[in-house]
Amino acid sequence: MSKHAQAAQVVVMLHHDDNGLRLTVWDDGVGPGVATRPLAEMLRLQHQGVADMHRWAAVGGGALRIEENEVGGTAVSLSLPVNTDVERAVTFA
Repeated sequence: MSKHAQAAQVVVMLHHDDNGLRLTVWDDGVGPGVATRPLAEMLRLQHQGVADMHRWAAVGGGALRIEENEVGGTAVSLSLPVNTDVERAVTFA
C-alpha cells in the first residue's frame, strides 16, 4: 500500500450476511486513477493487476468494485456469494 498508494492509513473490513461475503480495503492514499475506467482500457494501459482482480472475482461468482474516495484514497470491495450447497475451488498460481 505504501509503495503505490502512498497511504498513511489502511482499513480492512469483512462483512457477512445472507447475501454473501464482502471484503473492503480502504486507504487514504493518492488513488490509482482507475476507478472509473472500463476493464478494456485498464488492460490497454497495462493495469494488469486490477484486471486480474476483476477476473478472479468473476471466477468466484462475485464482483470487484474500485472507488476513489471524495476525501482521497481508494476503496476496493470484493463481494462473493456464499452458498453452502455449492463448493468452488480456485487455485492461485
